[in-house]
Amino acid sequence: MKDLKVTSITYTNESPKESLIWFHQLLTKLIIDELKLDPFHAGSFIMSAHQFLKLIENMEDKGEVNND
Repeated sequence: MKDLKVTSITYTNESPKESLIWFHQLLTKLIIDELKLDPFHAGSFIMSAHQFLKLIENMEDKGEVNND
């Protein structure tokens, strides 16, 4: 990954949904830049990862995942 430099930090009163949308856009851009994917495939990649994480979360809620 390329070296990144934080140039400023901005605090806002965004709702969690707005923050999630912003994070999704940032993650998509990073995936496009680093993996050289086109926007369609980057979005598909992120959606697959999100669905996998939701599946794991649901399994944990039901006690079906052993974290040992």
